[in-house]
Amino acid sequence: MGTERLHEGDPSDDPQGGAGQVSDAYADDLAALHRVATLPPGDPEDRLAQWLEAGSAALGAPFGVVLLGAEGETTVRAAVGAGLDHLVASTSVVDHRVLEAIRRRATVAVLGGTSTTEAPADLGAGAVVASPLWLSGEVRGAIAFVAGRDQAPYAAWSLALIDVVADGVARVLEHQADTRLLDRARSRSEAMIDLVPDPIVRLDAEGRRIGGPAGAVPFDPFEAISHGGPVDAAVVERLQLAIGRALATGTLHTAVLAAGLGPMARRVEARIVPAGPAEVLCIVRDVTDRHRAEQALAEQVAFEALVTSISTRLISCTPATLDGAIEVALGEIASFFAADTAFIDELSADGSALHVTHRWTRAGLDPSAQAGGDVSLDAFGWLASRFERVGHVVTRAPRHLPEDHAALDLAGPDDLGVLWVRLGPARDLAGVLGLAWRTQGPPASEDVLGLV
Repeated sequence: MGTERLHEGDPSDDPQGGAGQVSDAYADDLAALHRVATLPPGDPEDRLAQWLEAGSAALGAPFGVVLLGAEGETTVRAAVGAGLDHLVASTSVVDHRVLEAIRRRATVAVLGGTSTTEAPADLGAGAVVASPLWLSGEVRGAIAFVAGRDQAPYAAWSLALIDVVADGVARVLEHQADTRLLDRARSRSEAMIDLVPDPIVRLDAEGRRIGGPAGAVPFDPFEAISHGGPVDAAVVERLQLAIGRALATGTLHTAVLAAGLGPMARRVEARIVPAGPAEVLCIVRDVTDRHRAEQALAEQVAFEALVTSISTRLISCTPATLDGAIEVALGEIASFFAADTAFIDELSADGSALHVTHRWTRAGLDPSAQAGGDVSLDAFGWLASRFERVGHVVTRAPRHLPEDHAALDLAGPDDLGVLWVRLGPARDLAGVLGLAWRTQGPPASEDVLGLV
């Protein structure tokens, strides 16, 4: 047996990751097919060449050809590319791989290699992808794309795109014969686009849906999240800017849009693919979770760098400068989390209360009105009982504290939030590191506070 291998396409068997990655890997190919499919009827030779060029780009094949015929022999109708220059219009071609696609009535891919058979191969010894041409309900030929001998196995999605090319070529040939429009080719191309798992819409240069009612408002990338709420003007403006850049450059453009302000705002990624002189395809993907994960990782790395820097400076301090260095470090930690006060409370010798040893307060604020002073025995007991379960305790307003004077001693009257972090191992509490917010509330994410 030889080394020739035959692969018949199945769009459900995709070695490159399945439908979930089509919008990433094949956006340009989909856009190219969509542009050709939506062109008005024109010169058949130009349309055939455009379909073949789109198919060659999708496969990375240097040569594409339209062959008419059935059993035994085919004839060249159109060809593009280089490498088989002798295959001009009306040239007779006998190739067992093309005839196999016609016989099977299915797209097949044969990788390059040697074979012990005497089967004719007018298209050469390279890899060949062939798909049958259905004209008026019958197979009347095939399209074929030729690549090199070292071609890797084709992804099933690539073969599915070639089915779309074959359908488009067939529609061109049918129109030449009976002036039918290219409706079927367009519907097949749009059906492939519909298989992309992310929402995808056709928009004009102003960001409005094509085919929507006259005077419609611009498309809202967050419509699946907002459930019919008002469209954010800032989001529309950024989307229109992305569309303008994509149309101006003729290339894929990606914009990340935020619904609201702050790190907890939802975000979507809009991938804009030009589909005509004043038309784009917009592929929308919710990237909120990815953005929050990236933000949390960046904050963790930055905080670890800050802690390393503080540790290095404290180690090199003399006893006379240590207290000042600790207060500077508290200011850096408070500033990192946008807090207004940072303090260290040390457990008293008899273990009955906490006494402030170091405190930093943002300039312009009254330190006496902030958390971080001496803590009574009762208040310390309330805090210590929670440290038995978790390493830090946070309250986002004094009203969240128990309604007794002892617990209220833990926070200042104007504090919007206080964080306490235990110092010392689980069974040996040595003190508390705390942060207090007065001009704004603490960070919304518990994961961010957990960095302390």
